[in-house]
Amino acid sequence: MRKLSIKILSFLLALSLVFTPGMVRLAMAQDNSDAAPQDQVKTLQKLAQKGYLGDKKDYYQSAKNLGDDDITDGLVKIYQALSQLDLNGLKPGDPTYQTDDLRSLHQLVEDKKEDILARKISAWKFEKRIEKMMSLLDPSATPTSTASAAPPPEEKAAPAPSPTATPVPGPSREEVNELMSELKDLSKKTTELQDTYEKKLADTQKSNEELKQSNDELEKTNAASQEQLKLVKKLMDQVQGDLQKTDEHLETVSKKANEKAITDTELQQELRVMHKDVRDNSQDVSILKQEVAKLDKSGEKAGQSSLDDFLSKNGLAGGALLVGVAALIVSLTRK
Repeated sequence: MRKLSIKILSFLLALSLVFTPGMVRLAMAQDNSDAAPQDQVKTLQKLAQKGYLGDKKDYYQSAKNLGDDDITDGLVKIYQALSQLDLNGLKPGDPTYQTDDLRSLHQLVEDKKEDILARKISAWKFEKRIEKMMSLLDPSATPTSTASAAPPPEEKAAPAPSPTATPVPGPSREEVNELMSELKDLSKKTTELQDTYEKKLADTQKSNEELKQSNDELEKTNAASQEQLKLVKKLMDQVQGDLQKTDEHLETVSKKANEKAITDTELQQELRVMHKDVRDNSQDVSILKQEVAKLDKSGEKAGQSSLDDFLSKNGLAGGALLVGVAALIVSLTRK
């Protein structure tokens, strides 16, 4: 009886497979559950044919089935190749790269963004690299996030003329150089202050050794001096670092302005940042001056040193000059 039941069940199963073709395809599809969408496979194979995958070209073109991991592996290899590409040599009409291929690649990166991020690769940098290449090959080309994002030819509007900013009158190049010179002078003065600090530190340490046997009150005074010296050291390092960053920032912005490699909006943002940096630097140096003055136990007019004269002449003037640099850089970019 049991054997008869097994035979009947086997017969019914065979009939269901014969009269239900979809069941056969479903059973066969179980071995291909990880297959990537065909549109992604075709896009990657097209890119392989165009040489984007280098020595992996034959593998991707000849593969009958490609999984999601295969697609991601191919994108990672393309990213590594494009990251090493020198964009300075990429000119409009370059036969190696076509904007249509790059647009398809851009869409594929968008579709596989999560898988790319899982490989510890920035999908954002990948997309921006492709967009940069497209803009160099064809300044009018723009990446699309979907295949249907591009409007039909009849709906394309004529490109609007880009607005031209009106040059703002500003200081001369000599005044910019003067600002840079003052920043360097401020760095020099800070270095001199560093030397003064080190001398005072050496004197304090020597005095501390000679007075180890004195009373408790003197020991407390020396301890306070040591703490004050540590505070001055910390402030000194901060001021020196901030001054160096401000100087480098100014040189970078000036270079971009001379090369016309920065927009008006970016200029305004950079100038606001530099204006705040110079103001903060002036305040930090003023605080540093006060803390150094506390080290003078003799009670003499430490606040009337050459550092005071320097700060009174140059401390806040840097901020005013930096405001003038904004007008100059905008003017330079439009010459």
